[in-house]
Amino acid sequence: MEKILSSAKFQNDEEIVTEIEVVKEIDSDDSSHEIYSLDNEIELLQEKIAKLDNKIDRYTDHTDKIDCVFAASSGLLCGLIDAFFVGEFSFSNGMSIAKEKIEQKVIDTAKKYGYEGGKRGENKGIFSLQGAIKYLEEKFKMPSDPLEHKFGGTRQHHLRDFSHHHSIIGLFFSILTQFTGKAYGTDSNGRFLILDVDNEMIGKDMKRKWAIGVTDWALHLVSDMHGSNSTPGAGTGIPGPILSFLKSISALPIFGKPKHVEGELADPNFLSKFCAKLYNGTLFASRDENGNLVPVKIDLRGEMAIANELGQQAKPVILNEVLVRSFYLIRRFFMEIKEKNVHSWKDLSKINWQKVVPCANRTINHMMLIASGTFVAVDFADAAIRSAIKSGVEPHAFLANLALRINYPGIGRFVIALGAEECMIIKQNHLRTERMALMTEMLMASNIKVFYHQKEMWIAASHAEEALADLYETAEVCSKSILVLFNDMANDLKEISDYSEGINKHNSWIIDYLNKK
Repeated sequence: MEKILSSAKFQNDEEIVTEIEVVKEIDSDDSSHEIYSLDNEIELLQEKIAKLDNKIDRYTDHTDKIDCVFAASSGLLCGLIDAFFVGEFSFSNGMSIAKEKIEQKVIDTAKKYGYEGGKRGENKGIFSLQGAIKYLEEKFKMPSDPLEHKFGGTRQHHLRDFSHHHSIIGLFFSILTQFTGKAYGTDSNGRFLILDVDNEMIGKDMKRKWAIGVTDWALHLVSDMHGSNSTPGAGTGIPGPILSFLKSISALPIFGKPKHVEGELADPNFLSKFCAKLYNGTLFASRDENGNLVPVKIDLRGEMAIANELGQQAKPVILNEVLVRSFYLIRRFFMEIKEKNVHSWKDLSKINWQKVVPCANRTINHMMLIASGTFVAVDFADAAIRSAIKSGVEPHAFLANLALRINYPGIGRFVIALGAEECMIIKQNHLRTERMALMTEMLMASNIKVFYHQKEMWIAASHAEEALADLYETAEVCSKSILVLFNDMANDLKEISDYSEGINKHNSWIIDYLNKK
């Protein structure tokens, strides 16, 4: 900063000399750099807080009375549709549809790869399921088929032999067999088993290995989907993707049994038992009126049957989802138009589409929670009433009928909505805590900035005090100089009056000139 000093100097020859001195003083406590850094830090913190505010808004429930009423109404409507048009879960109906689809798939695949139907007799030209299965079995062989007796025989080898699994796991082991010459599966106790395969079933070159491991594998599985050619449509099928996954992980060491004690019979682990019962159909088996066991096999056909029935049950659940999300989209769109004063196509750029899109925010999830909760309540009430009427007072029959009437996709959707609601609450609390930390940090930075300004103020006050003191000293010196100056002027005036006669006598024009001025 600069400080200006003035002083007066007196000389004996009656001249006054005034000197102006400019002194540049550097303030060593200058804090402008620190304040600039603090301003940048505060601006950055404000941007972070603004972003957090947007995120917190997404995880905040903004539903109002209209939203809740519509969500509940949608759940009620779809619950009634489920009660009157969907009906109870029917595995047999789903199995009939699955068998029909698989049968057509087997025949179509065989025809595609050269099957021409029966060649003689009454079956000539007829594309039968038995003929299609036999054709595919002979044309596309599986390297592990000759080892079926070591994998549990005709009833179990499709389950225990991993290359017979209709999944990515089955494909992996099929390819692995081509490059190792081994077959992989489990024994009767669920323990991992590796067996040698016939070299004739292994490809001689890389191209043939991949052809057998991928193409032949896939087409052979088609022949096994609906039983063998001796029992077409009714024989043992292949495991579906879910059963395949469970059976594969059952062979992991973590599911192993304790070391076998000599003299005791071997016993498979619980997951291996569970998979075997699902595949054999004994887990959900029932007895007919004659007391005969009626198995419910959950192979690929069984999984397709379950998927088909769940797909029927999912229709009102999907309708409920579409109605609620469509309502949210339309209502929020018009609310944004009104709020942003949109009157033309160009004005659409003003709309905050994050508030319009019906996903990834707590408001729409809360509406779906209400809608799915209402749906489940209506569905459960309908199932309980119908089961009570059908079974009377028998508890076991009531529970069995109730299990068949409940809409499982609806329950799953409600559970998902509950989980999402809880996750969003936790996320919102986490973001609020993070925002509080940033606010505290920004407050501290602002306080430090205030302290720096206060420091500058006190420094300025100190310099002002020094300047006033200098001014006072200068004024004191100047006052003395002015006093001497006035005295000299008075004396000069007196001397001028003494010379007035001489001026009038010798230089009268001066008087005339001064009078004119």
